[in-house]
Amino acid sequence: MKKRLGDILVQQGSLSKEALNRAIALQNQKEMRLGEILLQDGFVAKGEIAAALEQLQGIAYAECPPASVDAKILERVSHAVALRCCALPLEIRGKELIVAMAEPQNLTFVNELRFRAGMEISRRFSFRHDVLLGIKKFYGDGDPPGSGLRRCASFPTSWHWRRRRGPAIFISSRASATRLSASVWTVFFASS
Repeated sequence: MKKRLGDILVQQGSLSKEALNRAIALQNQKEMRLGEILLQDGFVAKGEIAAALEQLQGIAYAECPPASVDAKILERVSHAVALRCCALPLEIRGKELIVAMAEPQNLTFVNELRFRAGMEISRRFSFRHDVLLGIKKFYGDGDPPGSGLRRCASFPTSWHWRRRRGPAIFISSRASATRLSASVWTVFFASS
């Protein structure tokens, strides 16, 4: 059986079962991730959540925003892509771009970052709010001109979905978003 964040935090003694149940009830009301609710409502310290998520995901945690990021590194990922993928480039090591992401398990975002940066991506996870603070700090206030973006999205605003028998199908018809020769991306996700 796959462990879940709440189970790990309860097992470590960072969270009581009662507090976990309250947080899950809030999660159902707010439609937010459990870790974000636990952090926002002060149930568990950020470091404890980060350690549990590292254990759960197998992806290292990166504190965001860092003190500084070289401008040449920021040029690898545009402001619009950083917002869309909720990702902040941190540094280059060898042939890899190290990126803090709110959703490092989202392979669509990882592939877009790899394509845009022209480098392999080494994922680190960070909390959405912290990545947004980093984007604001290093790319500046506001949305990039003409982007229509206001926050990190789970999917770009141009994505549509429809459900057939079986998996949900997400389709984007914006070639400019991907700069690929094909004008349509189709990504299949397992139905729940």
